[in-house]
Amino acid sequence: MDGLSAESIIELAKAYDAHEAVDGVGDTFRRRARILQSMWRSARGYEAGEHRGRRLGSRLLMPWAQTSLANYLTDTVRSVVRAEVLDPRRSVGKLYGKPRIFCDLLSSQPLCFNLFGELQQDLPLATDVLRDITERRVAEVTAIEFEHSPGRGDPDYLGDRSAFDIYVEFLTPAGGSGFIGIEVKYHEDLKGKAAGHKALYDQRADEMGCFRPECRAVLHEMPLQQVWRDHLLAGRVRQKDDFEDGFFVFLYPRDNAFCVDAVDRYRACLTPTGTFDSWTLEQVAAAIKRHTAEPWIDLFVDRYLDFDKVEREIEVGVGDRKPQQSRRPDIHSGLFLHGGPHPGLSHDFRKPNERTNPMATITTTDFLADSTGRCFRDVVESDPGLFERLIGFFDDATRQERMVKAVLRDRRPALAGVVVELEQQPWFDAHMRSTPDDDTKRLRRAIGVLVRIIIEMHGFRKTGRKGPLKGQSRWFGSAEMYEP
Repeated sequence: MDGLSAESIIELAKAYDAHEAVDGVGDTFRRRARILQSMWRSARGYEAGEHRGRRLGSRLLMPWAQTSLANYLTDTVRSVVRAEVLDPRRSVGKLYGKPRIFCDLLSSQPLCFNLFGELQQDLPLATDVLRDITERRVAEVTAIEFEHSPGRGDPDYLGDRSAFDIYVEFLTPAGGSGFIGIEVKYHEDLKGKAAGHKALYDQRADEMGCFRPECRAVLHEMPLQQVWRDHLLAGRVRQKDDFEDGFFVFLYPRDNAFCVDAVDRYRACLTPTGTFDSWTLEQVAAAIKRHTAEPWIDLFVDRYLDFDKVEREIEVGVGDRKPQQSRRPDIHSGLFLHGGPHPGLSHDFRKPNERTNPMATITTTDFLADSTGRCFRDVVESDPGLFERLIGFFDDATRQERMVKAVLRDRRPALAGVVVELEQQPWFDAHMRSTPDDDTKRLRRAIGVLVRIIIEMHGFRKTGRKGPLKGQSRWFGSAEMYEP
């Protein structure tokens, strides 16, 4: 998130009715997050809502937002919200922030449902994802709950209203019971007023035995107090309710500097413990992508994590941006899931791009005839079957179109358009997992050459620069950038 002036960020924020003093001065994560949500709303033609009597691009209009549930990404997620939030029996005792959970696009509560709602309804997928993230600490996910507290106000726990945003129950590899209590953040700066301190908190901390004594006063204050209290709740649940395993996770966007700083400071207050961990939203999204090709996770990433769109929008130029016609579409229409090309973009990717051939055909012979490809004959000959599968993977018109889109529309490496799907291929995943990392380097470099040959057939050339794939790819940290 470098290289843009504070003035250009503020100009863009104003264009999307997203300029708020609370987001800080100049170019900040909070300002970009508000712009990103406003862009998401605008691309779908949703009318901006209001806050304190004025139009705000990161809000939806009430009561339409509640009746349509337009803040939620899929039909599955909306059905979960109806069951968990709108059903008075299921939601009793739970502290859902209304109307923000319906109308506030920045709120972390809707984000929880948009990320975990699909997983709640697909526990085998949730198992694969959490087993991956926890390095097999989780054997099988058995339930996912929202806004969960084992006992609000109960002195056997913390005697307050602390709750986990997400609560996951699982079986351990030994067949015992375990849980993960998750606190989710997005736009927050963690600067709120600290809750009143209770002596019971210190008692529970002493029982857990994982806090450095010299840090206790710091834990009583923000920004660490909420993290501490949720961690204490997890520790108490594990002790009192006889779980074999259980831990607390703080989940946040990797570029939210307030959260990054809080996690670093909090870890400094701990002695070695297995009861605390921190994950980024990007890590979780990447893990989900490794285990499913369903489009809902792409919708999530596009809405919450694709901050490159902000830079691309600034490059288009505020003066070139055409206004969107605001409307309240049918929630089941295609417009809800597919906003179409942004009016500021110069290419309509619903049609083949005129610069490119319909498809670039390549064979192993073509690869070995290339001046660089021939240097990787050892890779081809060491496992001819694997390389033929790679050729077959890239010798596909739809995948090549996505590679071209990654270059032209997203300003990303061509490999970014297909790397998630490639890593989901069972034959590729099995090879990479069973081969030492050093031994896969030449294969990864050979794939880079293969991509270069194909993308040059489409009329592009190398820029000499690398673009990041971290957070999207498990095996590739970066890849070559191309230009027309």
